[in-house]
Amino acid sequence: MSTPLLSNGRLRWKPYAPDLAALLRTFDPGAAVRENPPAKENLTRTVVPCRLGNIQAYLKIHRSRSVWDRLKQRLAPKALLEADLAFRLRRLGIPAPEPLAAGWAPDASFLLTRAIPEAQSLHDADLPDNTRREACEQMGRLLADAHRAHLWHPDLHAGNLLVAPGADGLPWLTVSDLPSARLVPSVSGAMATRSLAMLAASLPALSRADRLRGLKAYFGGTLPPRRRIAAILAARDAIWARP
Repeated sequence: MSTPLLSNGRLRWKPYAPDLAALLRTFDPGAAVRENPPAKENLTRTVVPCRLGNIQAYLKIHRSRSVWDRLKQRLAPKALLEADLAFRLRRLGIPAPEPLAAGWAPDASFLLTRAIPEAQSLHDADLPDNTRREACEQMGRLLADAHRAHLWHPDLHAGNLLVAPGADGLPWLTVSDLPSARLVPSVSGAMATRSLAMLAASLPALSRADRLRGLKAYFGGTLPPRRRIAAILAARDAIWARP
């Protein structure tokens, strides 16, 4: 996407819509962090709710903690890579958070995305039975669509899938947290097995029937051969066995 870059002191911004330029010139990531409790936080990343003008958004900050991190940050800011990937995925029909802008400075990068009303992670969501069944089927279809679009997300677990009420009342899933995701020439069978196993491992409370719904949806409505199911279960058990 070719968009003019904006400069705000040491911070540079790439907006993903031309009407955001004026808002970004005065947006202060530091103030957003001070004024809003974090939705997520660890040593390298902080996510806070914020506003960009009248837009309810989320700000994700990627921090550089080493010389190597700062060098990578200068060459390819994480927020910019994540925003560009989300933009491309949405064009491919894969539901991803809408990027508003990516910004970067020498020691950090900043991703602004539009907030999804009432969204929560699939891992934390307490869904009614009929909604859960639909979400499981949609999870399988979404993963299949993502793999057909050549998306490889090595950290795709239930905590990185957002679920929100759709316009038709059914749940709507969105792939989130894309720093480690990338487009590849093809998603191999081994990569697909790992993705399916990771999702299964991250949803231990799901019933066998719900797991089969998701698996059937991934494989187009039919279950795969027993040896493929055995490989997925073995990979899931290996994830569970990690210390």
